[in-house]
Amino acid sequence: MPNFIFDGNWVEYGAFFHGVIYVAWRIWRTRRSPEIAAPVRAEEFAFGVGLFPQYLLLLSVMSSTIVEGLAQSSQLSLCVAGSYALAAMWQERKSGYSLAR
Repeated sequence: MPNFIFDGNWVEYGAFFHGVIYVAWRIWRTRRSPEIAAPVRAEEFAFGVGLFPQYLLLLSVMSSTIVEGLAQSSQLSLCVAGSYALAAMWQERKSGYSLAR
């Protein structure tokens, strides 16, 4: 597969918009329940921001240019995505679910 030019600056914008869209989707989905508190919305926003770079990391098997572009230009998004991935791994280990199989 040929390499292409990857401008990682759009990753920050994509992560921000993905966070906003994710919060809007969660509000729409829970519209019948009581009002969502502001800290919960902030947590949902951070979760949405963290998902976008992880989608791109899934595509990194196709080209090393994606990984290099992510590492050079979007450290904040990768930090949020990595922290959520790490927290999910620790939660999985803490619950013992993976060991009980």
